[in-house]
Amino acid sequence: MRKKWLLSTLCLAFTMACLLHSYHGGMVEFEPVLSSKGLAHVIQKEFRQGDRIVINGVYEKGSSINYYTHLQVCVLNGHNGNLWYGSYFPDSPPIFYDDASFLDLWNSGRRVFFYSEASPLEGFLSRHPDFKCRLLADKGGKKVMVNW
Repeated sequence: MRKKWLLSTLCLAFTMACLLHSYHGGMVEFEPVLSSKGLAHVIQKEFRQGDRIVINGVYEKGSSINYYTHLQVCVLNGHNGNLWYGSYFPDSPPIFYDDASFLDLWNSGRRVFFYSEASPLEGFLSRHPDFKCRLLADKGGKKVMVNW
């Protein structure tokens, strides 16, 4: 009876080790799609005092930028998701932009990092076909553009 338990325990341990190895490989391979860690490091390397980081659309899609850089981010057309309720309070921080106020910021002479996934970026560019930017980084279907 003891040998059966030992054999089944060893089989279970071997199976779990194989699954853990496969899981880790998948996480490494899909990290650019699941996270924005690489893009955040690019922003952090270039960021200087007074610069702004703007996430296009839902904050949750780019929240890892805020997490990895430890810097304040702003949101373009992002009065939704987890930030919806507090974003309409009169004393909420001025981090929410609409298209017009974002374009004013973009053209103000202040450096702005613009983070976006493909779909919201296409929507923004279709509304503003004359939008000028420089691509800073592109990874996992997400882009960071800068106005300098």
